[in-house]
Amino acid sequence: MINDESAATAPAGLPTGAPVPDQRQAPPRAAPTHRAWTPVWAAAALALLLGVGWACRLAGPVGDLSAQWAWADFAARHPGAAYDFGWYGGVHPVSYSALTPYLMAAVGVPAVGVAAAVVAAALLAVLVRRLPAVRRPLPVALWGAFAMAANVIAGRVTFAVGLAFAVAAAVAALPGPGRAVGRWRLAGVAALAALATIGSPVAGLFVEVLAAALLFSGRRRVAVALGVPPPVLVIGPSLAFPFDGVYPIPLSTVIITTLFAVAIALLSPAGWRAVRIGSWLYAAGTVLTALVTSPIGGNVQRLGLLFGGVVLLAMVCSDTWGTAGRPRRVALAVTCALALGWTVNADVVGIPQAPPANQADGLLAELRALHAEQARVEAVPRLDHWESWRLLPTVELARGWNRQADVERNPFFYDGSLTAARYHDWLQQWSVRYVVLPPAGWTWPAPRRVPWCAPVPRGWSRSGRTSTGSCSGSPTPSRWCRPRPRSSTPTTARWR
Repeated sequence: MINDESAATAPAGLPTGAPVPDQRQAPPRAAPTHRAWTPVWAAAALALLLGVGWACRLAGPVGDLSAQWAWADFAARHPGAAYDFGWYGGVHPVSYSALTPYLMAAVGVPAVGVAAAVVAAALLAVLVRRLPAVRRPLPVALWGAFAMAANVIAGRVTFAVGLAFAVAAAVAALPGPGRAVGRWRLAGVAALAALATIGSPVAGLFVEVLAAALLFSGRRRVAVALGVPPPVLVIGPSLAFPFDGVYPIPLSTVIITTLFAVAIALLSPAGWRAVRIGSWLYAAGTVLTALVTSPIGGNVQRLGLLFGGVVLLAMVCSDTWGTAGRPRRVALAVTCALALGWTVNADVVGIPQAPPANQADGLLAELRALHAEQARVEAVPRLDHWESWRLLPTVELARGWNRQADVERNPFFYDGSLTAARYHDWLQQWSVRYVVLPPAGWTWPAPRRVPWCAPVPRGWSRSGRTSTGSCSGSPTPSRWCRPRPRSSTPTTARWR
């Protein structure tokens, strides 16, 4: 999709590094007509429809969205602060994003997510319609719109903002056959790559994959414009605001992501040189991420998750399908179907619903009465991570919803070495005075194996009962534990 001499386009993995096939032999297209823009308008409309439906019915501070709401609220309350003490004893907000929390604070988390999905879907459709080899661009554009909306539905709003800028950088870097990339366009490419990284460092990483594919395809000027800003904008703030976290990457993620990248590289037509290069680089990067611990970890799958199906569907809808032999077409169809199912299963299936807004009112009142803001609170993570947003800013949490910081600072939750005594020592080390246990649905990692019903470790007091209030019409049990001061009485927290 990428011509070494002229800027072509990339259907599916462009922003994430899966560039487009070589168009050197492709005949020039006729002048654009109103009908030629149908894939763009259709993709934008579908993304808008899905996004508005999500914002009206499903969007709430649960799952990854709880982190988005927490960062947005902190940016609104402390716009000039460089350190957030609400989670993990303190984290640098800039390590997450230097731009998106302020956007979400200004116009709201759902609005930013829907806007990012619509922009990314429309720009991705622009890339698809520029490809002469793709004779049926509408299905590809519509699936791209679904993937962009699914990314937001899964709660990755910050990444969606960076991704929209990354796709825009790809559109600027690959203007189509017969159009040169001049100085001003190169400046725009560099600026958009910078905005993608400021919006989301993970999106900036995927811009690097595209830059590397262009570099090895002979497009050096565009590759430099794309590739220089992201590392500068990641390394610079890291020196000023150090952050050393680890994001786990399951073996299944490594295997699935690598297999899809290799499949795309092997199934790509001979003229799609940049796609093959980008896919091999992505596969190698996935394996390297598994071997070297880093804050990237499982996030590496997002490139293949969002754009793998788009690239494969572009092959199905291109001239390649008609000229390929039966075995190749079967392999391509099966791989494409699996990639589409991967996206649906990972991003759409099992989306949690937000609990009632007043569910924790009783607990928050109890915390205020106990002056819990004078010490930290350990809120054992729920499956939906709702507590990481709802209990702020009433109290400071010993943990929150940042997997990198949790793994780096609290590794025993992940390595199987958690015991009651070790958990108690950790609570003392982090000046935790109160521990809130959810009624049900604890997430991994949580101190599930701590014997709460066994004799309490020395220095602890405990009591528990079922609240008389209700959540969604049913009684909600809860328990409350705290280290025992020299003179105190047991305390019970109630969810009302």
